[in-house]
Amino acid sequence: MNSIWRVSATEVKNSWGRVVRRVLQRREAALVESKGKPTVVILPADDYERLVTEQGIEANKREQLTLLDEVERFAKEVATRYPQHPQPDSVEMIRETREERDDRLMDLR
Repeated sequence: MNSIWRVSATEVKNSWGRVVRRVLQRREAALVESKGKPTVVILPADDYERLVTEQGIEANKREQLTLLDEVERFAKEVATRYPQHPQPDSVEMIRETREERDDRLMDLR
């Protein structure tokens, strides 16, 4: 989406086909105004899909980071409550789990 074109709601109503052609041909979003105030945007479907996908990816990243923060807070709380029990090294646990998985996969061949 390169630029935005301001167009009145009346013009959209009276010239829908022309508006759509311009949006598609020029890859130019149309900001529809009613009584001089922005109301809706018309944009090519693939631009909309990209926008929605990007927002979804960002929301997913934020959710994952929030979950990781919660896990980290929980681990610190556990370590504080039970200092006599050393916490396992998560990197080492992941390495061991991956090795076990790889061994099982090798046995399947």
